[in-house]
Amino acid sequence: MKQIFNIYTLIVVVVYSTLLHLYFNHFDSSKFSDDNGKWGTFGDFFGGTLSPIIGIFSIYLTYKIIYKQSEESDQNEFKNMFQILFQSLPEEKKEITINKLTGDKAILKLNNDIELYYTMASEEDTNVPKNYQKNIENAFWSIHGDAKDSFGPFMKNLHNMLKFIDSYCAENRKKDYADLLRAQFNTHELLFIFYNSVGSTKHIEFKRRLKKFDFLKDIKDDDDIDSNLRILFNENSSKKTKTFSFCNYHITITEKNCA
Repeated sequence: MKQIFNIYTLIVVVVYSTLLHLYFNHFDSSKFSDDNGKWGTFGDFFGGTLSPIIGIFSIYLTYKIIYKQSEESDQNEFKNMFQILFQSLPEEKKEITINKLTGDKAILKLNNDIELYYTMASEEDTNVPKNYQKNIENAFWSIHGDAKDSFGPFMKNLHNMLKFIDSYCAENRKKDYADLLRAQFNTHELLFIFYNSVGSTKHIEFKRRLKKFDFLKDIKDDDDIDSNLRILFNENSSKKTKTFSFCNYHITITEKNCA
């Protein structure tokens, strides 16, 4: 705001100086006049010329002030909502249960189970090439049932926080908030988030936001992640289309499978 004010002040000064130069040059005024009428004409000239410029600047400055206040209000609202969601994460993590295990221990158990189920499904898959998306989905829904969807609220809250950052946070602060959120998770929790992102084709937007904020960068080199699952995560999440030609007509079929 200060920079904009300085620029417009400079513009007004330059225009004012230019008009003074043109006026005195044109009328060859080498001395001050004692005629009140000439002073009135001089004032009308400058007032009529500069008033529109100052008026336009005043309108623009008023708009910027109102816009800035609205933006600050929106960011304060964002911070309050982010804090509420942020504070609920630890409690929701404690609600994750499987076989009487809770919290971190339950997440470790779920990671081990999903790796086991996925390995078994891949070994039984006779397709060439193997359908890795289907295999990880089978594994994901198996652990989903074992845990009785106890991790659902935790994952939904995480996605809502990423969505909230993506949609409402100021552009220059999005990375800071995403990094702050990411720092709350340890390695096996990030691995569990990874499995959730590739575990279903319904999680396209979740995966997109994880990739956008590089949320899983701390486990990029994790040897526990199957290379085929890395490929699934890095593949384009948008729907695929195929076009067929039939008697000069083009038919487009959209595939819902994002794998």
